[in-house]
Amino acid sequence: MIPLDNRLQLKEHAEKELRLNILPFWMEHAIDHQKGGFYGAITNDLQVMDNVDRSLVLCARLLWTFSAAYRAFDECKYLQTADHAFSYLSGPFQDQEYGGMYWQLDQNGRPVSDRKQTYGQAFAIYGLSEYYLACGNKEALSLAQKIFELLEQHTY
Repeated sequence: MIPLDNRLQLKEHAEKELRLNILPFWMEHAIDHQKGGFYGAITNDLQVMDNVDRSLVLCARLLWTFSAAYRAFDECKYLQTADHAFSYLSGPFQDQEYGGMYWQLDQNGRPVSDRKQTYGQAFAIYGLSEYYLACGNKEALSLAQKIFELLEQHTY
């Protein structure tokens, strides 16, 4: 077992890395302020590859991450990033005709793959649920419940 002092140091180090490097990286480099959502890829030298498709899983994971960061640290910038992710997830990623979330979108928000992979739907539920806990957005909770019901109906 790790001694208490070492665990506290590890916790402080992890929080510092998260708040000074990881979260700022995503906020500064990955958000597409013009078209919405998050860029499909960024090179090692921070060049945006806007022609790379946007992933449901990435958007849902970022929704969860920034919602959880807001709940943990109560900083508005984290909620603003979660709001950005929610807007894109509940907007272009959402299949308005059949329900659920598209697997991939192009850089303009059009479905490239309209598959409804369970893995992606689960991440959407995960992100939407955490977002609801962070800000009480009832639309997020309702959407998470609808996706869950679709999974029960079509995959059980």
